[in-house]
Amino acid sequence: MLHRRHPRHAPTLLDTRNVRLGASASIAALVLSVFALTRTERGIALLGRGVGFLEFYAGVFALVLLTATIALGLLTTERVFLSPANRVRAQLAHRATALIGLAYLVTHITLMISLGHVPPGAAVVPVAGIYVGLGTLAFDLMVLAVVTGMLRGGSRRGPGRGCGGSCIRPRIWPGPSGSCTD
Repeated sequence: MLHRRHPRHAPTLLDTRNVRLGASASIAALVLSVFALTRTERGIALLGRGVGFLEFYAGVFALVLLTATIALGLLTTERVFLSPANRVRAQLAHRATALIGLAYLVTHITLMISLGHVPPGAAVVPVAGIYVGLGTLAFDLMVLAVVTGMLRGGSRRGPGRGCGGSCIRPRIWPGPSGSCTD
């Protein structure tokens, strides 16, 4: 983050201290209400239904959001139809869906391990069943893609700097994603 005296963009209404305090207070209230729900039997039953919902749908949400991430990443590279401002918006949407998709993926993996559906080692090494093994390999490739994306983000492209790591990114998704177009 740059210094407040030299921001990259003009401050918006969301950059105010009151908005940050309100968001922090809302998150704290949500966490405290979840803890308060565990004090009653009805609250525990409600949390159990929420865990059951996430047990079934967290993987589906992760798959849909990560598919949307790939689509938005491809849209971000479009230079003919999108103006630079819309390309930046597409990049922001790409990063947001990637973050939310990875959060659902981690939730899915954590729930599957904590509920005893898969052994803990299956999160890294494909040791259980064919489908869990394929999911483990996909997760390992996703971690590799995130790491190479973060490394690539640190190196700015310019004349004589090469592809900046985009050529070594593994092809996780079928199609034109991951190809070196520099």
